[in-house]
Amino acid sequence: MPSRSLPKTPRVQAPHGLDWQRIVVRRHYSLRRSPAGSTMDEMQENQENDLIDFVAQAQKHIEDEYRRITRRSSEDPGTAGDEGEENWASLLRDWLPTGYQVVTKGRILSATGTASSQVDVIILRPCYPSGLIRMGKKLYLAAGVAAAFSCKLTARAGGIVEACRKACEIKRLAPTREGSPLRELYAPLVFGFLAHSHSWDAPSSRPLDNVVSNIARGLDQAGHPREVIDLVCVADLGSTRVYKAPDLRVFNDLSVLSPVSGPSPVGVSYARPDQSSSVSRPVGGLICDLLQMLSFEDECLFALWRHFAAAGLSTTGKLPWDRVWQGAGVYSTKTQLLLPFSLRNDAIAHREWALLI
Repeated sequence: MPSRSLPKTPRVQAPHGLDWQRIVVRRHYSLRRSPAGSTMDEMQENQENDLIDFVAQAQKHIEDEYRRITRRSSEDPGTAGDEGEENWASLLRDWLPTGYQVVTKGRILSATGTASSQVDVIILRPCYPSGLIRMGKKLYLAAGVAAAFSCKLTARAGGIVEACRKACEIKRLAPTREGSPLRELYAPLVFGFLAHSHSWDAPSSRPLDNVVSNIARGLDQAGHPREVIDLVCVADLGSTRVYKAPDLRVFNDLSVLSPVSGPSPVGVSYARPDQSSSVSRPVGGLICDLLQMLSFEDECLFALWRHFAAAGLSTTGKLPWDRVWQGAGVYSTKTQLLLPFSLRNDAIAHREWALLI
């Protein structure tokens, strides 16, 4: 049975004296330096970046649309919800490569013929049959779906927990895979939750904490780490994404580099955004994180994700473990035999076997 043990925030020493927590939340595993010796962070602080301006424009558009839509939402909540979904679909169309088509309101069909409940926004892979799209079929083949999202104008606790449930439902339509921690801990399609704003507006409220705590509540519905929700973005608040540690025995103690007995405990965590760029630009964090997760299946997006990350758009924050899977059944026999000594402290060159994915 899954356990909620090992709740501590990871803070161990990486090689060469680098602080592990700083490394993992930046998603770079090393601090790169320019020829002049400045860190990338220092360079970003001292230079204007047009990409940041472009993201800020997209951010403002979503916020303006929320104010416009909610002025009349009480007259026709259904139309207001449809407009909110179209806002997100339009944003994704603008920021994804042209080969990815974005549609609204459809169901996802597994290879065995099982269809999901309705999904608000669906991103189709470049290989998706164009004829099926032209015919207006609202049943989308799971193998051709890159990502799907539940959308709400206003995020509430129940909506986030329900999105976690739907993530499990959608990901169970995809085939399970073997061969590496990345392939076994992540489904081949991404699932997320998008909202323009939130309901936690009391002076004493801590809305970012409420978002992550409700994600943690929803994790109880997942039977395997690959079924958990990947991305959550509340446009006027912050964005977060899932991180997975393939073997906490190594993550908590980098000296464990030889075979050890027993199944690997797998940690799942959602970044708690701090007062850095991902909070002031939640839409930018969403785009950057989505590009990274899509690049797991589409290598063409890898360089584009690196560009966004280098501009400081990655989601940052502390990583306490929200759920830990312990016991047999998480990994295939072959992959389990290679853990933990096959893991590598490099999420770029060895992301299939990285210490944190």
